[in-house]
Amino acid sequence: IMAGIAAGVRDKEKVYGDALATRFTWNYESGKYKFNKKTKTTVFEHNPEQLELESAVVPHINTLKSDKNLLRSILGDFVLTGRDLKPDRPPKLLLGPLASGSAVLADKGRVDSIRKGNRKLIGIDMETFGVFYAARNFSSSQPVTAISIKSISDFADERKNDRYRNYAAFTSARIVYHLIEKRLT
Repeated sequence: IMAGIAAGVRDKEKVYGDALATRFTWNYESGKYKFNKKTKTTVFEHNPEQLELESAVVPHINTLKSDKNLLRSILGDFVLTGRDLKPDRPPKLLLGPLASGSAVLADKGRVDSIRKGNRKLIGIDMETFGVFYAARNFSSSQPVTAISIKSISDFADERKNDRYRNYAAFTSARIVYHLIEKRLT
């Protein structure tokens, strides 16, 4: 199980600290660069491999999504220090597709380009696809299930900063803790 921070894909519903549970993940940089002789430009042809959360975990995530007491307590328990910020409302837990790549993003245009790979994209990070890939390819007699729940610390745009980073890390860790303690034991 991986907790941490990620970039959210901005829409009217998401705010800093909302938790992103990965339903599907892919490496948005997977593909081939190809020179187009006609236009004399290089184009990137996407070829992502998509990996999916084990279906047995989905009901546990859905139960947490509706636990309003847990989500309110997470907001209330976070103590502001230094330059930290937190939103006025409790975090939401969203279940959806999350793309992974090798670089930190601070460019809305690049996010929009990645979103073309899945219109329901909820977030972008650097690690989730690798964790899912390693779990799927681990050689063992027991299946290995990967779970990634990361919270929004920024929106990968020009306004990117670290003011919500600690709050996002806190919300992610608390949700993962609650998932382990109450749902997976």
